Amino acid sequence: MKGERKAFSGLVYLPFSKHSKLLLSVEVFAIEMDGKEDTKAIELKEEAKKQKNVVIENLDDILPYIGECGKYQIIMISIMSLTILIQGFPVLIMFFAGQNPPWQCETNSTICKLNGTFRSGEKNYEARCSMPRSEWKFTKPKEYSIVTQYDLYCDREHLNYLTTSLLFIGWGIGSVVLGWITDRYGRFKVLVSALCGIVIISFLSAFSPNFATFAVCRFIVGFLKPGTVVGAWVVAGELLGPKYRPAAGAAMFILFSVSLIITGVKAYFIREWKILVIACSAPYLIGCVFVFFVPESMRWLRLQGRHADVIKILKKAAKVNGKELPDGVELAPLKKSDIEKSKGGVLDLFRPLRMLLFSTAQGFGWFATAAVYYGVSFAVSDISGEMYRDFILASLVEIPALLLSIQTMNKLGRKKTTIFTLALAGLFCSIVGGMSDLEKKSHKLRTVRIVSGLLGKFCITCAFNAIYMWSLEIYPTCIRGEGMGFLQITSRIGSALAPWVAKWLRVFHVAIPFSLMGGLSLIGAALLLTLPDTKDKATFETIDQLLGVENREKKGSLILHSNAGPRNEVV
Repeated sequence: MKGERKAFSGLVYLPFSKHSKLLLSVEVFAIEMDGKEDTKAIELKEEAKKQKNVVIENLDDILPYIGECGKYQIIMISIMSLTILIQGFPVLIMFFAGQNPPWQCETNSTICKLNGTFRSGEKNYEARCSMPRSEWKFTKPKEYSIVTQYDLYCDREHLNYLTTSLLFIGWGIGSVVLGWITDRYGRFKVLVSALCGIVIISFLSAFSPNFATFAVCRFIVGFLKPGTVVGAWVVAGELLGPKYRPAAGAAMFILFSVSLIITGVKAYFIREWKILVIACSAPYLIGCVFVFFVPESMRWLRLQGRHADVIKILKKAAKVNGKELPDGVELAPLKKSDIEKSKGGVLDLFRPLRMLLFSTAQGFGWFATAAVYYGVSFAVSDISGEMYRDFILASLVEIPALLLSIQTMNKLGRKKTTIFTLALAGLFCSIVGGMSDLEKKSHKLRTVRIVSGLLGKFCITCAFNAIYMWSLEIYPTCIRGEGMGFLQITSRIGSALAPWVAKWLRVFHVAIPFSLMGGLSLIGAALLLTLPDTKDKATFETIDQLLGVENREKKGSLILHSNAGPRNEVV
């Protein structure tokens, strides 16, 4: 129909644990059928003409005057999405760079008399630990992975898993430290520094002379990662009109999966870990240049009292979009009372007892979801043994999983979507674990195991997306920042344990990793049953409202409903 602008109706919040992606085109999700101005913008302009002076207090309300999704927004969102794509490569590159190949006896060895090759979880795998290093060898060359490069075997084998854990530990610490730095110095400086730092440090890690140097590089990359994910989403989100934010969020989130797929394809053709790390970092250094064209967060500038800088950004956006602010329309500076609004404290997350139960249930839910998501990602090669194919397929299923979670959250609610998909992920992971030995006896059983593994990844991706939005809406405004910070910590703990669950436990029995991940998912889903749903409900402003002391609905809620865009990210 002419003059109608159709927008994708889902709502996506970008999780810190994943994250990340290049906006293919906002117009894929929001299509202006005949190029005419948005109805809302026309109405506002007519209103402005009637009134001599229109003072707007909310930043979102002035966007229709400059264009809610014009050329300027598309350019900025594309740049922000590029940063999400770039920083996605280091997250799971250790799936390939940290591969632990089988070993075999050296030819003509007088001590090692075993025939065949032995991989983790198989009989005689630990037999080499009692032999001199010269009596056995890896089945792959020294350049294959950090395991072969730095001889990480037997009592040093755990160091391989530590490299991945260090990235997530750094990520958790960085969420706290960079959050404070961002509040003090702005998102732009942190975003540029973090993105450039990730690319440069990742590149330099390929030339690490020893394991310790490589491990430090992984920690630094993890520490810098929150500075890109949060900054990119917040800056991108506040430039767009509310109804276009879901589309942008969806595109950015999908691009994290795209970065994983690209990593898998590169690894298939590049079988040396150092060259792979260089190929996943050096080419993207040029992408850092584009970030310098991104503006500072307008909301941060308002909080700093830099009102003139906000107006400058708005006028630039309007000019690029072919629009201009009507005479008499102005954005009001923030009041001191708004800037100095009081908040709750960290301790309020755990008191009274009901609040403690709320936070504990959410904390374990985030812990389980992150542990299983990354655990399945690292253990995906155990599903069928086809490492490259399984990794790429497991990354591909994330795209439809995201799109489905958007729709189910709107129709069924956040609670049902999270719990149902988390429970299903637990069921499918349990099936994979239970069929670890049976699959060798039948081709059909092997196919069932592969399908179950991919469905497990599909479901845990849905759950990860849904639980993020659900938690944002559950916590009251007064402690939302503290609440999300607490959940980020529990999530990073789960992520840090993922490689140990996926790889280290395999040494004891091949069925343990997926069986444990299945159990974690089911327990997490059960605990989350105690929490309220937030679909079509006003945002809680106080703890009393959350606990049922006050149950009145509020208009103009910061958390909008199914067909509206997401509120600004909490840092």
